[in-house]
Amino acid sequence: MHRDELHTFEALAGTAQHINETRGSNAKIKICAEYFNSLNDLQDLELAAQFLGEGAFSDVSGKRASVGSRTYSTLAADICEIDYEKVFKPSKTAVGSSSETIEKLLTNIPEAQQKWTPGISFT
Repeated sequence: MHRDELHTFEALAGTAQHINETRGSNAKIKICAEYFNSLNDLQDLELAAQFLGEGAFSDVSGKRASVGSRTYSTLAADICEIDYEKVFKPSKTAVGSSSETIEKLLTNIPEAQQKWTPGISFT
């Protein structure tokens, strides 16, 4: 697939479907990381993460097409180079939300900030 073709809603929806059909957290994380890595624009990355994390149209249909909290939280811990059990989970407990915890970690950990530069691989 050409790199520009990755920046479509169809590609995002296909990624969500692929994740849904895949068994095992590590395999799901890999698919998600590869898709996020393909995005060059921080706004595209934020929107994709929001869509995959919160789902689409959940208020309308009551159904969600999303990546589970554990999957994207584990991915964030990997990006931040921290231990999920020892650092992420206690941080989430203190903050109260996975998305807020991820934002705080990505903002405050230099290793994670370096990985947010467009074109830098997450893996």
